[in-house]
Amino acid sequence: MNANEKILLKEEAYKIVGCAIEVLKGIGHGLHEKPYENALVVEFGLAGVPYVQQPRHPFAYKGVIVGEMTVAPTMIQTGAMEAILHLNLHRENFAAIARKTKRIEYRDQTPYWRGRLEGRDYDAIQFRNGYATQAPEMLVEFRGLRRYGKGRKSYYAIQLGRILKIKRWKS
Repeated sequence: MNANEKILLKEEAYKIVGCAIEVLKGIGHGLHEKPYENALVVEFGLAGVPYVQQPRHPFAYKGVIVGEMTVAPTMIQTGAMEAILHLNLHRENFAAIARKTKRIEYRDQTPYWRGRLEGRDYDAIQFRNGYATQAPEMLVEFRGLRRYGKGRKSYYAIQLGRILKIKRWKS
């Protein structure tokens, strides 16, 4: 990090890292992931860090919910954090949004997308072009959600606002 960069949510970040270091000092190395996660939950409770452990989301196959999945091991929730929708895109769609020629992102109205989009109040969308560690990323203002169609042909139209930040992208 250079001198011109600021740490976002500095106090929260230090508190979370401090909790993780405390767990590592208390337990040591070499265990499986779950004991560390459970100990971190205890440490978050002691430090007053709000969190949700192992949030579960419905998983659908051909429109029928067949189970649940865990998306993230533990989500930290602070009042200061923005609600961000994370989406991966193919290069063509990422490039079109970066050029500001694509202002709407579409998703089918499936139970999976219904759970991720409806009833949520997002501030921004974090787009990634692929899954690589150094994949290009773009933070875009979330302007709203519209529903179109009926039955199997229904879809969501995610309204995109201004580009707030773009990293590792060469147009």
